[in-house]
Amino acid sequence: MNNIIVVDTDILIDSARSIQVAIDKLESLN
Repeated sequence: MNNIIVVDTDILIDSARSIQVAIDKLESLN
């Protein structure tokens, strides 16, 4: 179970980074 939690955390971190990059790109366009 611990391994699954770790994987989910890694996915959430990657998603958060991707969202932040997308936000930065949108802000740079404005």
